Amino acid sequence: MNEVSFMEEFSAETLCLLEQALPPSFFVGQTHCVLHLVREVGICVPVHNRWMYFVERYIRVLKEFIRQNAKMEGSIAEGYLVMEDMFYGSEFLSCLDPGAPLSSMADFENEKELGEVPYGASTRKKMDKTMLHHAHIFVLHNAECMQSWLDRYSMDHPPNRRNRPTFLGYMGEMQKLSDQGQLPSDYPDINDDVTNIIIGPYVHATFWSQCWTMDRHFRKQLVDVNITRADGGSWCDSCD
Repeated sequence: MNEVSFMEEFSAETLCLLEQALPPSFFVGQTHCVLHLVREVGICVPVHNRWMYFVERYIRVLKEFIRQNAKMEGSIAEGYLVMEDMFYGSEFLSCLDPGAPLSSMADFENEKELGEVPYGASTRKKMDKTMLHHAHIFVLHNAECMQSWLDRYSMDHPPNRRNRPTFLGYMGEMQKLSDQGQLPSDYPDINDDVTNIIIGPYVHATFWSQCWTMDRHFRKQLVDVNITRADGGSWCDSCD
């Protein structure tokens, strides 16, 4: 309160000094209001603690919900519920992929456990030599049953060795030794899964138009009426 009293005296003195330097046209009601505002703060505390403007604005929002004057309270309550539903619905929809079909999103709630999930329209196509080779190399280096063979390949042929054979050529030689019964006992077994991976994928593969992976939705897009690869290209079941 001491500060408010000092401000009241200081504001009156300031206005007196301004009257000496400025013409009378400067002193309108707003300038004189400074004295009363300081006194009002001392009596009623700062104005932000007692303003009702935001309440009045919100009351106007509630009044706009009225659709039936006979039951205004019910209209306001119903309109408030609709506004809340729209707010929380928009918050939920902002987390979804707008390009994904909402009816099928429940099927991919456990997508993290399933990994890559292709779906949508599928077509059967014949892969060219380049795509076939890339698909074969990818499966060869990433299949779980090939991890022990990858470790053995690194031991037999270190990366810094010259004339190092490719992993595909190395597995071809191991397959021949296994067929002849000359594969050393300390080497991993070549079971049916390893044999199928060494042989390679089928020439014909199934391509899908959409895919769920890494918590994202990927799909092909049409550009100038031609199908182009977008966001990672096409997806194929190279091993059927």
